[in-house]
Amino acid sequence: MGPGRIWARGGQARLALPVAPAGRADWADAVKAAETWCDAIRVGKELWESGSGAHDRAVDGRVYHEAYGGVWVSYDLAARTKGITGYQFRAPGEWFSELYAAFHSKKLKPSHPAVAWLQTV
Repeated sequence: MGPGRIWARGGQARLALPVAPAGRADWADAVKAAETWCDAIRVGKELWESGSGAHDRAVDGRVYHEAYGGVWVSYDLAARTKGITGYQFRAPGEWFSELYAAFHSKKLKPSHPAVAWLQTV
């Protein structure tokens, strides 16, 4: 498919592929890698459940994904080290809900950095 055309994959129309920069012989591979990355961060892939998947898809230490259809979120990858569940990383509301539940069910370690402010909620 030439530049400037709309192309489709999986029944979804997509924007036109950009023209390869001069001297970029691996352009088709780069496009495939970008498509793979984009597909992996969509809601149906549930990236929030996979710490290793989040690590592999992070961009400059930040994870981006579609939490719900059309709702995009991001978070610092380092936050996963203080997480309670993978689901907690789906969206901000889920993050707070899982943390709050862990605190009130006494499953959150007293050394967790959120304990101090959760005691005030």
